[in-house]
Amino acid sequence: LELLVSRCSPPAALAKALRRKLQISRLNMPPENVQALADMAHRDPERLRAMFPGAPIDAVVEEILQEAAKLERLLVSAKRLQDMESTTPASKSSSDRAAWEGWLSRYRERLSLAAEAAAARQRREGWQRSNPRFILRNWVAQEAIAMAEEGNYSGVRSVLELLEQPFDDRFSTLAEEERGE
Repeated sequence: LELLVSRCSPPAALAKALRRKLQISRLNMPPENVQALADMAHRDPERLRAMFPGAPIDAVVEEILQEAAKLERLLVSAKRLQDMESTTPASKSSSDRAAWEGWLSRYRERLSLAAEAAAARQRREGWQRSNPRFILRNWVAQEAIAMAEEGNYSGVRSVLELLEQPFDDRFSTLAEEERGE
């Protein structure tokens, strides 16, 4: 945990990165115009069409909505920058520690569930190796014998194949199909 927390960026480095992001991401028009045009695109598209005669309205609306999304991202970044500039290294470290502790706790729980699932799978596989899928029953043998007495040895061949590989999963599928499951 200490290693993870020590590798987290200090607030000054994050603030510097956010300032750089804000300088790179510039709006193509004033924020007030972006918001007003975005509202107009939603509420009164015909007025917007009159403002941009001859321009494909879909392209105009798309550009306005892209600018509105960019404005939203810039506002979020500006708020994060303000938060980072007012954050002390100790409080940032404390919040990083809490975030990592939460993540590690969820990760340990997930690993525990995965280990339990693996153990259950191993138990099931052991059970399947120990318990045959096919057990010869008297009525099955009697049917095979009756068929053989009539000259049809397919029943004997099927029973023989089942007895040679009684742990094979495909036989449980055959039995389910015969029962109509």
